[in-house]
Amino acid sequence: MIKFPKFNAGFTLMEVMIVIAIISLMVGIAIPLMTTWIPEFRLRSAARDIISCVQEVKMAAITKNENAVVVFDLSAGTCLSFLDNGEGVGGIKNDDVQNGSEPFLKNMNLPSGINLVSSTFPVNTSGYFVCFNSRGLRPHGAVEGNIILRNSNMTSKKIIINSAGTLRTE
Repeated sequence: MIKFPKFNAGFTLMEVMIVIAIISLMVGIAIPLMTTWIPEFRLRSAARDIISCVQEVKMAAITKNENAVVVFDLSAGTCLSFLDNGEGVGGIKNDDVQNGSEPFLKNMNLPSGINLVSSTFPVNTSGYFVCFNSRGLRPHGAVEGNIILRNSNMTSKKIIINSAGTLRTE
């Protein structure tokens, strides 16, 4: 008969309880930190989305050889854009207002918890607007303007667009 040595494999109840206590402590520290990261992530993501939208509109103005407009609606938290080419009945070219059947380019809603709080851009009937001409520049002698986003933690991010159509965030 062959005798096998005895091994005490496994963990004791005390060891398992200590590991569970350590994991619980780490989770208890991590969850509050994660709840502050999420609004910050959404704010940065919304700023990147707006910059991307504005860049697309600027490129559409250049490729279509027409003025293109981005409108920021503070109350609805939306950004919509269109070609200001005067198409359709009642369409007026280069008036910075969507009328007639001027085509939409892009419509974007901000994520929950992110608000458009202010802007230094001019206002038309739909909201604050930024216009780009066929060369990708902001016409009408435009100076630098900005739009400010704020999250639920009251952290803000400013998107600045200068007269050359260059974008940056602060």
